[in-house]
Amino acid sequence: MSFQSIRGTELLQQRARSGSLKDIQELCTVTDSRTFVDHLPIFLKFLSENRPPQTDSGFKPEEHTDSFNSTDQVALARFVLWQIALGLQPKPGTRVTEDILSIRLPIRRSWPVIFSWMSFFTTFFVEYDFKFYDDLQPETGVLSLRTVAQLFCFLLSSNIIRPVEFRSTPGAAEMMVRVHMYVFTIRSSPDPSVQIPDRKSALEATECGLVFTDGILAEWDDFWEEIYGDVFTKLAQTRLSTIIVRTLAHFSQEERLNYRLLRSWFYALSITLDSSVTEPVFNEILHLPSARYTSVVLRRLSADASNPNRTLTPSQQTNLQVVWRHALEFLSESFDFGGYTNIILALKSGLLLTLWNLTLAAEAHPWDLQKSITSPRCINLVNHIAGSSMYRSVQRCLEKPLQTSPFADVDIDPVIPNMSLATLTVWRDFKHLCVSRMRLRRYLETKYSFCSNDKCTTNSPQVRLCNGCKVTLYCGLSCQKEHWRNGHRTECLQHIKDAEAHLPRPAQERDYNIIGCIIQTELWEDRDRLLREQSMYRDQHLADDSAVYINRINLTTPDARASVWTLEEAKANSEFAEEDWNFLIQGFHTMLRHQQIEGDSEEVGPIITAIFPHPGQPSYMNMILTRPKFEDQSDLLDNNPKLDSETEIRTSVIGNNVGLSRFPSLRMGDGRFLFPVIGVHVKGPKRQRG
Repeated sequence: MSFQSIRGTELLQQRARSGSLKDIQELCTVTDSRTFVDHLPIFLKFLSENRPPQTDSGFKPEEHTDSFNSTDQVALARFVLWQIALGLQPKPGTRVTEDILSIRLPIRRSWPVIFSWMSFFTTFFVEYDFKFYDDLQPETGVLSLRTVAQLFCFLLSSNIIRPVEFRSTPGAAEMMVRVHMYVFTIRSSPDPSVQIPDRKSALEATECGLVFTDGILAEWDDFWEEIYGDVFTKLAQTRLSTIIVRTLAHFSQEERLNYRLLRSWFYALSITLDSSVTEPVFNEILHLPSARYTSVVLRRLSADASNPNRTLTPSQQTNLQVVWRHALEFLSESFDFGGYTNIILALKSGLLLTLWNLTLAAEAHPWDLQKSITSPRCINLVNHIAGSSMYRSVQRCLEKPLQTSPFADVDIDPVIPNMSLATLTVWRDFKHLCVSRMRLRRYLETKYSFCSNDKCTTNSPQVRLCNGCKVTLYCGLSCQKEHWRNGHRTECLQHIKDAEAHLPRPAQERDYNIIGCIIQTELWEDRDRLLREQSMYRDQHLADDSAVYINRINLTTPDARASVWTLEEAKANSEFAEEDWNFLIQGFHTMLRHQQIEGDSEEVGPIITAIFPHPGQPSYMNMILTRPKFEDQSDLLDNNPKLDSETEIRTSVIGNNVGLSRFPSLRMGDGRFLFPVIGVHVKGPKRQRG
């Protein structure tokens, strides 16, 4: 800096100390990292002498957008806050702000004034835009939110304002949490048309969100848990979730993906979800559209990663890896919440082929993190889809992709270039599982009625969904009317209400029938192991041979984890009522006696509690395992299974459980059950997550 320049700056500082708005504005334009410490006292003095205006209904933030208008006190105050934020930003190669001692004390003394201005811009610019425009406007809400978020970020990261100051300042902690969530609505990097000096020094707003998360989690206690809970409860009553989902839609449709912005957006949101999984404000964020938009982002990422004609810089490679990783985590969280409904939307957006391409890229590309981090996350989503392939609607989305390249030949190709044998085995097992379930489902749909009216006397395989709830099915109008009068009206209206609240929709009742058949068929193949586990448990605990044991099978995981319960443990750890268990055990003993009379006692048991995927949370199904009426898969392939022609529907009432309280099981003409599923318990869609 030349002598003349230094002298000119000193003269400008002297004039600015007088409080001239024009000189303050000019001082902001020449402030940089070398002069910030000298200019800070002048900025703080200006903020102290010019407090936020007492606003009324006539205040319009659109009239205070020009930071270079030396007569606008409000716009100038935001300009000053912006310069303070940039001045606090750590310099390249350092971890803390230079001259921290000469900065910390003045800012702490002026913290109440600084906070009053930050609160003003948050309330009367950011939240004003949300209220009147349902979005942030570039020169009001966006600019103000960037300013407040960056100032919060650097005050917190440099430890100038510590969590204790946030606690002691009324409203400060709550406002920071609001800003933390608001940053997820910013759709792009700083707009070149908006007058922000030193734009290259600005962080992405969602990068500030990462700092908030890291700083608060380090100090997490009952105070912050209560603050976050209160704020999230209030935000659930606003349209913030809708705006955040709309932001994700914008990201997915941009001509070229903004890796840096997406990196911090998915990263910060994933961490926030991990620490706040019970909050209803996230219901819509995790609901249907977000799964589709995230799948589109992943599809475009896989195209960029595998494009030989596009060269990425090291920075772009790093950002792409992080976006990739946390987008997969977000999608996994979405699947956990929305279940098969979100999986269907993602599959319709091309997710299956995207996961295939991502696993190829992760193992073929030399980027260090991808093989060790990203490929397992892809496989995790494949397992998510495999678990939900019990559902008819998921199978329908898989039928066409599995018949086309690259999946058509995955079970016969000995080697796939750039894919490890372990990963190839996952894909082969995935296809085998899905195809076998599809065959069974196709057969059942052509042979049996799935009418939801328990008084139905027809055997028509043709059913239609209820137009209201999209859950129950009917063979005709007469059955629908009868079921409506007998109680479906209340259930239907509640399902519609839950859907409007973005809660996961229960599965169709037809799905529960099909799932029961799938579980019965697949577990029968593993029956010997299940019986051995019961025998080992009995020997280890020296139990009475007459004791009843239940095999608990978790089908929400790819390895179908199993354990053994005593009847007392099962009663204590499940949602079934005492009388339902008694009914189940009574049926088990009756079937045993019946089979013993026929001399075929090995065909009954064990009793199973199966846990299977369901929107919102897992569901439970109790059944007595018996030999399926068809085990030869060729029967299913030929669609001509050797079964009795006469069938009827049997309904078992299992009590007043939440959700579906009965389960139609298929019965053969000789009176024996095709699959004797005694009961199903569906812990209906959560009112909130957790």
